[in-house]
Amino acid sequence: MNAESPIERQILDYLAANPAARDTLRGIAEWWVLKQRISEATPTILAAVASLVAQGKLSARSGPDGQVYFGSPTGGRRTAGSAQPPERSSGGSGIGEAATNGSSDESRTNKRH
Repeated sequence: MNAESPIERQILDYLAANPAARDTLRGIAEWWVLKQRISEATPTILAAVASLVAQGKLSARSGPDGQVYFGSPTGGRRTAGSAQPPERSSGGSGIGEAATNGSSDESRTNKRH
């Protein structure tokens, strides 16, 4: 009997939760495996974002859609010692309860089986 690799386990876990799921290799990678990894990493990312906001190293602003958007506290202005321009965020969930409500990516993911 062979031991399952972590990827094999994630695929089987997805199928256990979604027994009617069918997808291509790319779909399995993007929607089955990466979705699980994102879900597993979200609490750690939430803690890091909350810490950075509390330290003033990351800003949090409510958008017109009700989600919280995070970015540079300088609003894109370079500060002393910053060699790289700030990267544009593609959006995301807010801190705390907003993070558990799901983002638009998650609701799109749930439609794919």
